[in-house]
Amino acid sequence: MEKKETKLWIPFYVDKWLFGSTRIDLTPEERGVWIDLLAIAAKDDGHIRANVGVPYPLEQLSGFLRVPVSLLRRTITKCLKKGKLTRCKDRTLFISSWSKYQFTDRHRRRVEPQADNEHENAKGFFGKMFIQCPPSFSKMATKNNLVRTSRLFTAIAMGRQLKSEEQAHHRDGNEKNNYPENLMLFKNQGDHSNYSWGAEIKPLWDGSKLTKHEATLLKANIIDHIKEKNKKEKDKIGKDRIAVKTATIAANQINFNFKERKWEGITIEDKAGWLDAYPACDINLELSKMREWLLSNPDKKKKRYRRFIVGWLSRTQDKGGSEKFKRHPGGRSMTRKDEAKKDLDDWEKKE
Repeated sequence: MEKKETKLWIPFYVDKWLFGSTRIDLTPEERGVWIDLLAIAAKDDGHIRANVGVPYPLEQLSGFLRVPVSLLRRTITKCLKKGKLTRCKDRTLFISSWSKYQFTDRHRRRVEPQADNEHENAKGFFGKMFIQCPPSFSKMATKNNLVRTSRLFTAIAMGRQLKSEEQAHHRDGNEKNNYPENLMLFKNQGDHSNYSWGAEIKPLWDGSKLTKHEATLLKANIIDHIKEKNKKEKDKIGKDRIAVKTATIAANQINFNFKERKWEGITIEDKAGWLDAYPACDINLELSKMREWLLSNPDKKKKRYRRFIVGWLSRTQDKGGSEKFKRHPGGRSMTRKDEAKKDLDDWEKKE
């Protein structure tokens, strides 16, 4: 049996409808019948027939469309005469300009997801061939924790993990159109192949049978599963970042111990950096001054002592620094920078 290609909708060009030949050739009643014929043709890729090779009896078609037989006969006759319809060898009807009622693949891919996008970010979820697998369906995932989007969505619809032999099928052949209405599930690859070749195979699940309400609920359920997975990943990444940030802050933390009256957390690298930035300052002397100031003002404890030290040294540098020179026991002058470097060398030796 030949497989029918069914379309959910066809393009309607406003200018052609308002200013084209159809408005001139047909009366208002006949134009209504013409639209009905286009809708029937969309169910069978441009053909108007009861089955392959079997034409519609005129009375049956008029009863289906709920129009008088005379009006239907008159419309078909005019459309055949004007070239809008073609009578095939098997006496069935075909829309002559059916190719004009098709979208290009590029335009179809752009429009179809938008027409069915009822949830925020749905296009991104439903337009991917592979997606990160939620923990509840982990048995279906690859080593990289990926799963085919069509298999995951049908599994969510079935409420269970799919067996390895079960096959998901896209009704329109587009593997990036993973909306539930476009998906089917077959028992195995044999049933899937036979259905693709036109055999009457009953699927385990058919998304096209869903009502609009059921489809909406299923889409919401799918999005909840994906967002839950993304939320867990973001929470894990957030916790890791916080841990790294906390460790970094702890490693660079400087504190003043009021009980033991001393600085804690100041490294040789800190002093070397301050020495290069503030060459006119005696680092050890200024730290001692800061210590005494803090002990004299216990109610003014600082939350960020590194910032406090840098601010103090910056102001001291701007005022000309600490004592500029210190007389060396040997008689030559030694700058505070040289003395500070000597102090650092002594510190390293003690350490």
